Amino acid sequence: MVLINTIKPDVVNSGTPKAGLIGTLASRILGIRKVIYTLHGLRLQTTTGAKRRLLYLMERIACSSADVIVCVSKSLMTEAINLDLAPERKFIVINNGTANGVNTTLFRNPADDPSTLKSTLGIPAETKVIGFAGRITRDKGIEDLYRAFRLLTGDYILLIIGSIESNDPIDPVILQEIRSRQDIIMPGFVDNIADYYHIMDVLVLPSYREGFGMVALEAAAAGVPAIVSDSTGVRDAVIHQHTGLVFKTGDFVQLSRSMEEILSNAAKRKRLGEQAQRRVETEFIPQEIWIQLNRIYHK
Repeated sequence: MVLINTIKPDVVNSGTPKAGLIGTLASRILGIRKVIYTLHGLRLQTTTGAKRRLLYLMERIACSSADVIVCVSKSLMTEAINLDLAPERKFIVINNGTANGVNTTLFRNPADDPSTLKSTLGIPAETKVIGFAGRITRDKGIEDLYRAFRLLTGDYILLIIGSIESNDPIDPVILQEIRSRQDIIMPGFVDNIADYYHIMDVLVLPSYREGFGMVALEAAAAGVPAIVSDSTGVRDAVIHQHTGLVFKTGDFVQLSRSMEEILSNAAKRKRLGEQAQRRVETEFIPQEIWIQLNRIYHK
């Protein structure tokens, strides 16, 4: 609040639950001319009871304090309107969504030979890889992913990339089972995520909520199709049967069938990956989002 009062900007744009609440409320109190709240997701969607009521109140105050609410996906905007967080006229989505588009040059080509990385991880060259990238938490759908993987009958590797978090942890029994299996690899957090996309045959994002399913777009930039849940912010990342597959959130049986559908059909997998790559290269250009955001500031 002191910093905003010192700088006295004409426009303030803040986001995330805590920073968004403090930034928008402080700006309104200090009389900033225009206040923008960037809604990156709704944490409250996977909570209940007092915690959900508190998070709802925080979002309601942030939205009420803002002149414009920029949602990073169309489904997120729909959910926010349905929750009555603010009048519909306040909400906008820039182009096709995302906070900043996708710099496809970072993901189009691997830094190293994918076969070398597969060998380093102990994955046989011809073995198909199912990939996940993100926080290893319950709301990311890790438990559903594991249950779906157990139903597969083929010879596959499940590659789970990301850090295990204590906030919203997965069932410790399931975590122990995951760690004990030879066909599941967990390298933890990695810096060179683009290289890992290039050893995946399909990326799976079974999350229960997102702002926008960005890892699906990153994989798409590498030519990899995705299977995603139909939850808020996730379904925006894939066009069903065109750039990947969409399954009902929480339905691990349907997820398993979707994985079999893509993994057993090389021609379809290639077609979906190519179409996903074209989509991300044409519909999520960072510079176009910057131009639109600049117009919002000037307006």
